[in-house]
Amino acid sequence: MQKIIKQIVVAIILTLLSTTFTFAAPVSDARQKFVGANKAFEANDFTRAAAEYEALLVAGYNAPAIYFNLASAYIMLDNPGKAVVNLRRAKLLQPRSEDIKKNLEIINSAVQKSMGDAGTKSGLVKSGLRGFDQKTRGLLSRDEITLGIVVLYVALFVGIALRKHLKSHSIRIAAVVAGVVSFGLAMLLVFTFVTHLYYDNYHPDVVVMKRVELRETPAGRSAPRTGLTLKDGVIVELIRIQDNWAEVRFPGGAALGWMPAGFLVRP
Repeated sequence: MQKIIKQIVVAIILTLLSTTFTFAAPVSDARQKFVGANKAFEANDFTRAAAEYEALLVAGYNAPAIYFNLASAYIMLDNPGKAVVNLRRAKLLQPRSEDIKKNLEIINSAVQKSMGDAGTKSGLVKSGLRGFDQKTRGLLSRDEITLGIVVLYVALFVGIALRKHLKSHSIRIAAVVAGVVSFGLAMLLVFTFVTHLYYDNYHPDVVVMKRVELRETPAGRSAPRTGLTLKDGVIVELIRIQDNWAEVRFPGGAALGWMPAGFLVRP
């Protein structure tokens, strides 16, 4: 974890110094608390900084900058599990942020290396429906997808309504082509939305918050071990929960085993 800190500390501090409280409808009190949390971080009081960022989230200030800086504080506190959770939450709101992407890659790489050969199987899925799901999450947020669907369908219906009133044949052809393209893009966004919804509800990504040895069955700690230990901060896919035990796998892979469900947090 020391390597993670060395690689990321400079970028974090620069981000903190340059970050402003620019999220939706900020109030002066919240802005002051955000600045105060940043000052605590700069003073190396990471425990206090984390507590103040958490307080802002509890108060309803749901913004990428807060999640990002909170994750930075947890990195400095050597808590990769909470760091990954908050970076993933920041990514949901700001999926194309290079800073969020870079920090996630650094932490994930360190966690994977600490797990040896097993860690090499825990990376991003590059093919299939699961691969499509993960790649599109890095392009558009849920709100952007919803807005895109609405705009494209409105454009389609407006085009259909106006087509009969267009006198030029070439313009009518152009309107038809635009309508077909709008419909195709809208259907792609609908498919993306449904795919995200499916995995969010049936096989969500979850973060391991505590080092744990996986078991072959959900029979408790008396169950045989699988021989695989998951480190805190690794991302796995939830298959099912039974008697407070969770069956997990690396995203898109085969089942790995069972672990206490309380050791998992959903971003």
